[in-house]
Amino acid sequence: MKKGMLVFSSAQVAAIRLTTACLVLLPFVLIRLKEVERKKVIYMLLMGLSGSGIPAFLFTEAETQVSSSVAGILNGLTPLFVLLIGIAFFRMKFSLLKMAGILLGFAGCAALILFSKGEEASTDAYYAMLIVVATFLYGLSNNIISKFLQGCNPILMTGVAMALMGPFAFAWLITTDFTTRLHEAHAMPALASSMALGAIGTSIALVTYNYLIQTTGALFGSTVTYFMPLVAIAWGMADGETIGAMDFVALAAILFGVYLVRRGK
Repeated sequence: MKKGMLVFSSAQVAAIRLTTACLVLLPFVLIRLKEVERKKVIYMLLMGLSGSGIPAFLFTEAETQVSSSVAGILNGLTPLFVLLIGIAFFRMKFSLLKMAGILLGFAGCAALILFSKGEEASTDAYYAMLIVVATFLYGLSNNIISKFLQGCNPILMTGVAMALMGPFAFAWLITTDFTTRLHEAHAMPALASSMALGAIGTSIALVTYNYLIQTTGALFGSTVTYFMPLVAIAWGMADGETIGAMDFVALAAILFGVYLVRRGK
């Protein structure tokens, strides 16, 4: 996101991301179009809008004023919203063990980020709320998948969602100064970064994530967000950074929290 926004606006990066994801997944949709259940298309669209479409714009806008540290912590709210929305609207059973696991996992995620050696945490209330809204939408998307899209091919249902959103994202993109910015210095690396975000961070990641939700449930599947800081630490270690005692404590908290969510009835 940050490399893309060196040249393009936050909304343009989001539009490039969705357009690219649409192009990557469209061939799979066209090949298996007859397998799409028409009555489930509306749920696929709602899943796409809440799970990727709207959050793509919210996150890129938020990243203009919110540090990656704060963004990473707030992203950890996703499992909590999955549980709250599931209880309120999708008849998910409440469990103290699940709630304890979510809070423990969130605490571990926050500690892992706050005690990291990365950038200083900084935030702005309005932009932070954009991420909170995005995680709320993630919670809604997870429940839609778990309730209405069980049994659907994850590549196909994600592809249909992107096929419905991508053309609108591209149509808006070309009405902006996008083509003019392509002539700026470093435009090609910024475009490549934005397209990689769509090809990998949206299409491939979303297909995998949706499959995880289908097979493990909306709540347990959402706990994958707690592991994102762990992946960041792993990349840091590969780059020569060291891992401290607090990192191991936070890791233990996350793993035990996920375990409690899985065991909660």
